[in-house]
Amino acid sequence: MSEQQRWMLVEQIHRAIWDLPAEEQLLVLDFAWLFVASLARKDALTVPGGVPEEQARQIGQLQAMSDLVAADVPKLEMGRSEGELDGLRGDLLQQLGWQPPDTTAPDDE
Repeated sequence: MSEQQRWMLVEQIHRAIWDLPAEEQLLVLDFAWLFVASLARKDALTVPGGVPEEQARQIGQLQAMSDLVAADVPKLEMGRSEGELDGLRGDLLQQLGWQPPDTTAPDDE
């Protein structure tokens, strides 16, 4: 999957849950993450040592998200108050190790 396709999928998911209260949005995403993570661990059964490796990878993802939440609360609040949700999403994804594609149009000067 290309970076552009990944970003478009993130946008589709965001639109699908946008009308829900924030707590419900997070709950839906938690369930989705846990469901997919469980399937990935099940798939890892086919590889010797695959389950502990997959568990460690998933724990690393969760730790990165936890660290980001713990360290970035003031920045999140600032971004929200300035209405920079697109930039904020991109910044958060970049801090988690994924660089969203540049969607800004080049200057026509």
